[in-house]
Amino acid sequence: MIMNKQNIITIMFALITLEGLAQTKTATITGYSPALKDGTVAESSIDNVRVASDTVQSGRFTLTIPVEGLTKSYLFLAGEGCPNHLMTIWLSPNVDVKVTGMDCLYPLWKVESPLPEQQTLSRITEYGHDTLAETLRLGLANASWDEERPVYMKYLKQTMDVLPSLPVDAASLEELEGVAMMARNYPKDFPYMEQLKELEASTAARAPKGFEEQLALIHSQVYPPHILQVGEEAIDAELIDMQDQKHHLAEVLGQPDRYVLLDF
Repeated sequence: MIMNKQNIITIMFALITLEGLAQTKTATITGYSPALKDGTVAESSIDNVRVASDTVQSGRFTLTIPVEGLTKSYLFLAGEGCPNHLMTIWLSPNVDVKVTGMDCLYPLWKVESPLPEQQTLSRITEYGHDTLAETLRLGLANASWDEERPVYMKYLKQTMDVLPSLPVDAASLEELEGVAMMARNYPKDFPYMEQLKELEASTAARAPKGFEEQLALIHSQVYPPHILQVGEEAIDAELIDMQDQKHHLAEVLGQPDRYVLLDF
């Protein structure tokens, strides 16, 4: 068979396209609930980027998500009766995850997955099921943070209570990090600081290798560096002037009619 130049280019382009498709690794999330309204939008996001979406028909949706390895994704359903809440779904190439429920409170749905990280997360959700359900219902009712805060704090407390019985893996560390971030961002609202410190230490002690970076991040959340506030005394650090001469603040502090400019 005689082939012209255009045919050769077309075949080469097709082969390159097929090769690219073959290299794309994906995971699948399928969901069903008879309570979901037709037209509800199902979305999957990774690192705050939407990577897949589908429209619910007859209570069902399917999402095909590109993944290269173990990946934390978020499921979000936008429709009547659905809470404004993200559901964590752990994914890996060629893994099929099935989520099912009888209502629209999808963060409480049953998750069928072969991944141990998802099974860890499911145990945390099951332990705090009733409290999380109350949190979701308050959100649907547009409750204020003052109303929602004590319920959400109770859920964080339940998360800390169950974590010692679970393996230290990517999922359990993500949940611990979330608790630690809440404790740092809302210290006045978080009454379980001593328990968190003990949990952080015990988790680090039994963690397998490979999680050092995440453990360090959690530690920095539990023990954040002190930030100087207005009115606090500045540290008597060594400073260098315009002539490269070294000085200390103590040399000039307390001298009358003298101003000191620190230019960082």
